Amino acid sequence: MLVLTEESYKISVWCREILDGIRQESRKRRLSVTVSCNAEDIVNESGNTVIIVGAETEWLAYAVKMAKACGKHPIILSNQMEKRRENGVSRVSEDIFGSMSEITALLSGRSSDGIALYAVNPCSASDSFKRDAFLELGGQNADVFINEGSLKECFEDFYTKYKTKKYGGIVCANDFAAISLIRHMKEKGQDISGTDIISYSDTLISRCTSPTVSTVRANFKSFGTLAFMIHDCVSKGEAINGMHIYCTWDIIHRETSSGGAYAANTDAEKEEKVRKSFYGDPELMEMMRIEELLTGCDEVDLKILEAILDGKKTQSIAEECYLTESAVKYRIGKMKDICKVESRASLRDFLLKYLSRACDRTAR
Repeated sequence: MLVLTEESYKISVWCREILDGIRQESRKRRLSVTVSCNAEDIVNESGNTVIIVGAETEWLAYAVKMAKACGKHPIILSNQMEKRRENGVSRVSEDIFGSMSEITALLSGRSSDGIALYAVNPCSASDSFKRDAFLELGGQNADVFINEGSLKECFEDFYTKYKTKKYGGIVCANDFAAISLIRHMKEKGQDISGTDIISYSDTLISRCTSPTVSTVRANFKSFGTLAFMIHDCVSKGEAINGMHIYCTWDIIHRETSSGGAYAANTDAEKEEKVRKSFYGDPELMEMMRIEELLTGCDEVDLKILEAILDGKKTQSIAEECYLTESAVKYRIGKMKDICKVESRASLRDFLLKYLSRACDRTAR
């Protein structure tokens, strides 16, 4: 089976989880899966379905067009908003409207101040859906802040408005945006402990910052299982024109919400700039690298990571972890490679920009 993936989206934590779910399900079924970023590969696909994984609306439309032209049933795994039902297309997505409805009701009930929607990527199908849901649920266009490829610039736009209008609640498009917002507010000397902040994704890094970030967790790995369910129905020749399945979600309250311990359209040229620059944002890429590091850590790596954050020396770490010093240096070397830093000191400085603790995988 062919899995067609948008190239720029493939580096994201969300895509990795979706692909992990597809691979797990394919192993259970003993099916061969080919992951490609080249839409032309659809021509050589022998099956009658193609799984399409992506985020950018224009790319998804192109991939669907290619699949249908080759006589394949496209199964889209994306939070793309379905403005009109398209013949012969199936989708698996997160119930963004449901989660946004619950979040805005929750935040409105806790404060009479307004609610902001922060760091919406205008080229992301998922973020566009979040914006549409936010506005449909009573949010204001003036309170939607756009990320056009720079989280820093998005914050400056937000901060200009924040100086004249305080928000009782902020919904962030993803965890990285929330971490960036909190970090820059601290740099400005702003106390936002009384502002509820809830984001989307439930990344590992969101549990390692101070404060820890409240978030909406969707089971992206289940996208793969659901895609194969649709594949089965289509392959059996069922009279199915298309299916749309919504995955379950949960709001995980941490320190940034009271439940825990603690805009405009762009022209074609501007859209192309945003599309190219979104994953080129240095701040976002730094957080992505830390998320990649945390995802690949075993329990020993996490102990070493905690020790690095605490400023401990190699000999001390080796004794605590029952390893040789060379084994500790080897593991730290891999961490440096992932984070793209040259020295042990620069690794610690890099981690401390975003982390206040090592990851507790049970802190869901």
